[in-house]
Amino acid sequence: MLLLAALTLGCSEYTVREPPKVPPAQPPGREVDGLGSAPDWTSCYEGYWGHYSNFDVTHPDVFPDGLPVDDTAGDAVADTDPGDPHELDWWDDPTFTRFDASLEFGTNWWPVDEDREGDPALFAVRWNAWMRVYDRGEIEFVLGAADDAWVFWKGEQIAAQPGLHPFETERIRVSVDAGQAPIELYYAHRGSPESGFRFRVVEGDVKVCLPEYEDESADE
Repeated sequence: MLLLAALTLGCSEYTVREPPKVPPAQPPGREVDGLGSAPDWTSCYEGYWGHYSNFDVTHPDVFPDGLPVDDTAGDAVADTDPGDPHELDWWDDPTFTRFDASLEFGTNWWPVDEDREGDPALFAVRWNAWMRVYDRGEIEFVLGAADDAWVFWKGEQIAAQPGLHPFETERIRVSVDAGQAPIELYYAHRGSPESGFRFRVVEGDVKVCLPEYEDESADE
């Protein structure tokens, strides 16, 4: 009886505390050549590692028809597709590297200028990071570029806007499985009057973070 009275008097109001939510398990990480390994998703830096390169006006892949810089918007090269970006050397010798928390650069974007012939209209950028998809299904992202752009995830191309063209933005939906893998984005501006780049995931439970590298010099 005494126990019942104590419970009655001392517990007139009470709150049931729910147990804390257990975060999703950290998937096993693995090193991918040149792209690092998966980060600790509970404490990683969200964003991308950018490799910014400058072009030489004499580069054969930049102007296949040998056109001067001020004529690159002409019909002769408007539909020029340079092919697989992995087979191009545009990103092999970066002028500088930096952390980009967002890839929402919009138009009139000229990040590389060394006062060389053609600057600042000739440059290329490669971004790499790791993306984790928490739920299987579809994700949707926005991609816009002037000029060439490609997006790869798990080593597979999931979007592209190759060729010299005005800034164009499109929403793209892709089917994905839950998991983690490197994401790579390639961009090149080859002298068109307009410049710009935009990429952002707008739908889907995903997180994009900088990779981890066993060798500190691997991200240079």
